[in-house]
Amino acid sequence: MTLTKRAKVVLGTAAIVLVAATSLAAVPVSTHPHPSVPLTEPAVPAKRDFAPLIPPQAVPGNVIKALYIPKDAKLLAWINYDRSTGAFDRSIELDFPGTADEEARFFESMLTHYGWSILSTQPSVAGSDILARIAGSDGNYWEVGIKTPFQLSGAQAKVAKTHVKASLTGITVEVRLLLVGDQ
Repeated sequence: MTLTKRAKVVLGTAAIVLVAATSLAAVPVSTHPHPSVPLTEPAVPAKRDFAPLIPPQAVPGNVIKALYIPKDAKLLAWINYDRSTGAFDRSIELDFPGTADEEARFFESMLTHYGWSILSTQPSVAGSDILARIAGSDGNYWEVGIKTPFQLSGAQAKVAKTHVKASLTGITVEVRLLLVGDQ
C-alpha cells in the first residue's frame, strides 16, 4: 500500500508534534512555594553570599531566589568544586549560631517553604545531611545539599576554597548548589 503525498505530510506532521510533545514533557516544571510551611527563624536570600561564585546567567533566577540562609549565619568561605570546567557545583560555608538540630529544622522548613522537594534527610554523626531538588526555569533540575557539621575531606580540600573569615560562634554548615541536568 502506498501513501498519498497528503497522507505522508499528515503522518510527518503528527510525528513532529509527538516528538515535540514528548520533549516538552521531559522539561521540569517549576515547583511552587508552600508559604503555609512556616520558617523556624528569620531568613535572608543566599544570593548575596553566593554572588561571587555565580557568573551571569549561570543559575536560573527561580533557583537562586528560592534559596535562603539563616539571618544570623555568617559567611566563612566560598568553594568552587567545578572550577569552571563542568556542570555548576559550588558552595558556601557558613557559621550557624545554633545547634545542629536547629539548623536541620531551619533548612527543612526553608526548603519546603520556598518550593524545593526534599529528597533525603539523613542524620550524621553530629548533625544532618539534607538533599533537595527544584526545577529550574532553564529546563534543568538543580539540587542543594546541606551538610552539618561540615569538613572538607582530603580529596575535597584540593578544590578552590576562598576563606572570608575564620571566627566560629556555632556550627559549620555547607550549602552546596549544583546542576544535575534534565531528568
